[in-house]
Amino acid sequence: MGTEDEDVGQAESDYLSNEMDNGSISESSVEDIPLSKKVKLSSKLKKGHPKDSAQARERYVDEMDLTKTLCFCYLGLLYTGDNILLSDILRLVNERKIPYLDAAKCIQSSLELQFNDFLIFTKKKAPDMLQISLMSARLIDFLELPKFKHRSLMPIVYCFVTDLNLPGKTKAFIL
Repeated sequence: MGTEDEDVGQAESDYLSNEMDNGSISESSVEDIPLSKKVKLSSKLKKGHPKDSAQARERYVDEMDLTKTLCFCYLGLLYTGDNILLSDILRLVNERKIPYLDAAKCIQSSLELQFNDFLIFTKKKAPDMLQISLMSARLIDFLELPKFKHRSLMPIVYCFVTDLNLPGKTKAFIL
């Protein structure tokens, strides 16, 4: 059994050698990446370390997938100050206005999907709110984004009142 530092070093070398083999990064650009970023980018977890797997899941951000795409959309809405909530995003996914459940249909027919790609682009159900919130928090930590400003509740309450089509007197009382 190796120590955690050996596992991190192995995960780093696995990731970097794989990326250099693919040609997506060069050796000179590897030197510019801080060690913490190199390690965090790896999604390889060693088998045989059950007690370390929970800690490793917290530390690593896996490959891009559709759930993380929704997280980036949510983070973009948070940082721009839009009044669209996470529940609105998930509602749009369930109404199929955001191509999450049938994203494979949006890909051009000239592109051939491999089996792994097909699994990535085909989802049977929308992610839950907790999953998106937790992944968004991990992405904020990983990308070292600045803290976003908490928005006022009044515009959100006004959106709910408008959506419920309440009478004018009720709107004046609530607002």
